[in-house]
Amino acid sequence: MLFRKWYQKLLYYGFCLNQWVWFHGLAGVTFVSLFLSNFYNNWNLKIPLLSTIKEFTCKFPAISVTLIAILWEFIEFFVECKGKWETVEDIYGSREHYLYDSLGDILLPMILAGIVVWFIG
Repeated sequence: MLFRKWYQKLLYYGFCLNQWVWFHGLAGVTFVSLFLSNFYNNWNLKIPLLSTIKEFTCKFPAISVTLIAILWEFIEFFVECKGKWETVEDIYGSREHYLYDSLGDILLPMILAGIVVWFIG
């Protein structure tokens, strides 16, 4: 186990042992579908910042999903692990397990969003 290659660890920790990875993937597909939908594109937002965010997400839906996934992982680190590596080790067993778990939570939504954009967008 100690000498596994990085991609084997990613598959094992990031996808096989990660119970929430499919939820992240489903959220990524949902967000990218929303960003590509006519319902979302027809929103008339009066607040400039929200209008700019909507414009960006419509132009770059897969990048938007990636940014949301990364932001979610930061939030998860501070909420679940209280921003401390000691807590990460208590919950996940090691920092390496946590990092591959988080990478899986970011990569799957990216991949699925890319597939949706490729076929639908």
